[in-house]
Amino acid sequence: MKLKITILLLFITFSFYSQTVTTIYNESFNSTGLALNDDKLFVANPFDGRIQVLDWTENNPIATTFIDDIDIVQGIAINGEYLYAAINSNNPANDKIIRLNINDPNPTVDNYIVVENPDGIVFNGSDMYVNSQEKIFHIDTNNSNPIPIEIINDLDTFGTIGLAIAQNHLYITENSQIVKYELSNPIREIVISDLDGLTGIVKFTDDKMLFTSYSPNSIYELDLNSESYTSLFPTNLVSSWDIVYVDDYIFVSDFEGGQVNKIDVSALFVESFQNENISLYPNPTNNFLKIQNFKDVKNAIIYTVLGQRVAELEINENSIIDVQNLEHGIYLLKIDELEAVKFVKE
Repeated sequence: MKLKITILLLFITFSFYSQTVTTIYNESFNSTGLALNDDKLFVANPFDGRIQVLDWTENNPIATTFIDDIDIVQGIAINGEYLYAAINSNNPANDKIIRLNINDPNPTVDNYIVVENPDGIVFNGSDMYVNSQEKIFHIDTNNSNPIPIEIINDLDTFGTIGLAIAQNHLYITENSQIVKYELSNPIREIVISDLDGLTGIVKFTDDKMLFTSYSPNSIYELDLNSESYTSLFPTNLVSSWDIVYVDDYIFVSDFEGGQVNKIDVSALFVESFQNENISLYPNPTNNFLKIQNFKDVKNAIIYTVLGQRVAELEINENSIIDVQNLEHGIYLLKIDELEAVKFVKE
């Protein structure tokens, strides 16, 4: 059997879905925090000292300035009618969380609360959690005079934008690992620790997270039950940073390149392709796949779920495919002229 790895980037359309990556924002040299409100995507530009907004549902969205002259902005988050932004200035005396009314076409900056070196922000109802270097602060936004309360002080990071909440736990990306803390009893637990350059993280489904890395620039899926991860696809960015998700679309910001990419991930919800002729076993696999219920297979092509052609195969007489050289992730196997079948490489 021959395995020929190609670098041809080919976007294909199967009868079940179309998969695309689209750059929808390219108005700055640096982009950090992202926040969604219905069809509006807010993008933080740290060194421009501004936040821009665009309609992500449009084919060619035009970004407008939501607020500017606000110093270095990192993480942003929306709760109710307010956008909260972490201002991490070069002057610690100016560090704070600001608040802006998203329904106001000319919002006024509300210097909401002082937090030194703030980066990531996430909400759980009215409870706001803010990263500050190796610490996490809890802020009750129902309080008319909110006070930041330190609840965590043992992070292995000088700051992260990657905060997400699921299953009553706060998940946090450090440079080379993901850790979690139970909200009611925040004790550090390491979830994964064998990746580098971890940045953003977001809740995907009830038992899954999505997170990003800039080394390499990829998106991963984290299974909260097994605490295992799968590499999904590259981001096509210079330095992947924050990540948000809504309606089968992922949005990823680029810290060094400045752009934001929109990725259609509807295929990830397809559990299997209906094909009475063929099946793959074992699936998931970490080495070999056997094609069952189909004879005389000669040729097969493997694609990522984004349509990138990664391998061209000649099948041996036992209909066995060697996938040991593939990275961890979700793939589509197209056999001869038949429809594709999805498999997972562990």
